[in-house]
Amino acid sequence: MECPKCHFERNPQEQTCPRCQVIYKKYESMIKRNAEKNDQNIINQSPANNQDALLINPPNKLKYYMGGIILGIITAALIIFYYHSKINKLTGADKRMATSSGSPLTTPQEESAPELNKNQYSGMSSEESPNNPLSMNTNEDQGNESSKNRIEEACKAVVTIKTASGIGSGFFINEDGYLLTNKHVSHSNQNAQDLLFDTRESLRNQIKENEELLSNIENELAGKKNDIETEDTWISENTDGRYYSKKEIEEKVAEVKTHQTQRQNLIREYNSLMIQYNTEKAKSNLLQQKYKEINSQIDKLAYNTSLTVYLADGTKKTASVISSSASHDIALLKVDGVKTSFIRPADASKSKVGDTLYAIGTPQGYSQTVTSGILSNFRDGYIQTNAQISPGNSGGPLINTEGKAIGINTSKIIADDVEGIGFAIPINAVVQEYSQYFY
Repeated sequence: MECPKCHFERNPQEQTCPRCQVIYKKYESMIKRNAEKNDQNIINQSPANNQDALLINPPNKLKYYMGGIILGIITAALIIFYYHSKINKLTGADKRMATSSGSPLTTPQEESAPELNKNQYSGMSSEESPNNPLSMNTNEDQGNESSKNRIEEACKAVVTIKTASGIGSGFFINEDGYLLTNKHVSHSNQNAQDLLFDTRESLRNQIKENEELLSNIENELAGKKNDIETEDTWISENTDGRYYSKKEIEEKVAEVKTHQTQRQNLIREYNSLMIQYNTEKAKSNLLQQKYKEINSQIDKLAYNTSLTVYLADGTKKTASVISSSASHDIALLKVDGVKTSFIRPADASKSKVGDTLYAIGTPQGYSQTVTSGILSNFRDGYIQTNAQISPGNSGGPLINTEGKAIGINTSKIIADDVEGIGFAIPINAVVQEYSQYFY
């Protein structure tokens, strides 16, 4: 027999399990009582005994239904309230916008009797009038907005000029496609060509020196090769197996070893020269290839007399050089077949130190970049400003708050201890030289 708890084999005569110490009769009685309780619970949970509970459930369900209906009504009311407040806010915003633009919204009653409303509030100030909320645009804000619009309009007339040596700027001075820039920008292709000429000449000298060095190495190689062959011949003739006396054999062996050592040294020198020759030959090939590339670039620039221009909207055009000033760093270009925005000139002499100025251009390739500053001084025929002028701004306009050009950006002082000193050519000098192209 087994213990009913731990299933240990037991003696039928024992009353207690030797392993778990359970008393067999008490444990069996407990199991029997638990089984009877489980049977009673199953009987109580049957549908026949739950009729009373079924009779109680309908009222509970009704409560649940009523609660759901009330919750739905509350949710609907909240949604209606939310959208109603949203509509009121939008309507209020429309009224404020209309009032700030000078066209206040009116109700149907106001539309039918506008004179009555005017008379009713005619004695009140604009701030007291109930139909005139506080305007968000003060006179100062309106002035700033107007200045901003003029600057944005001026940006539309500024172009990016791409040349063989870099990027510059320019701006249209009439709607027929005539634009101004710096002479050093428009002549960048010629400057690049001159630089290529210098590079080509330097390459030509290097190639000549390299060819002379290769020729010397070739002569040395030929001499070493001849010396090696001479040693080979001597060693072959003196090791032909002739019979000599013992003394002559010893002397001959020593002499042969000397010639063999010389031959090995010659071979090492020859190999070293060959390595040098191959290195210089590879260098010569590279110089020759670079020389051909420089010639190709020179030829390309010789036929490319036009400049690539990118308008404010990114349109790519070609501009030709019409004229270059003999006295100033100024050039006049022309883009054919376009009607463009343009910047009118201002009288730079009427500008004052401290006036706000804006420099527009393409610094570091970032087109339509505007930087602001003031007129710092008139110095040596130039306008000095602290408006940031970076590489790429050259040729762009320096404009006032009215959006008119007072100068052409041309240079900047670059030093470790100097920052923010730029210069522009006064527009008056340009107008005198190219007056027929200005509107």
